[in-house]
Amino acid sequence: VRFIDGLTGEVHFKPEHLSGVFAPLKDPAYFKQVYVDQGAVASPGQIDLAPDAMYQELKAKGVWVLA
Repeated sequence: VRFIDGLTGEVHFKPEHLSGVFAPLKDPAYFKQVYVDQGAVASPGQIDLAPDAMYQELKAKGVWVLA
């Protein structure tokens, strides 16, 4: 991902974390529908990827693993 201030990093989705509310992300067709809305990652199912937590982790480590 890339933030407006230029910060970039990788977001990793481990299979064991893709359950419950995140389960739809396992479907490649659904994953392709993920988009940026007013600076935040959004999806048709309103999955919240917490942009503030993502930013802080990327700033500190360069990678954010969905937990």
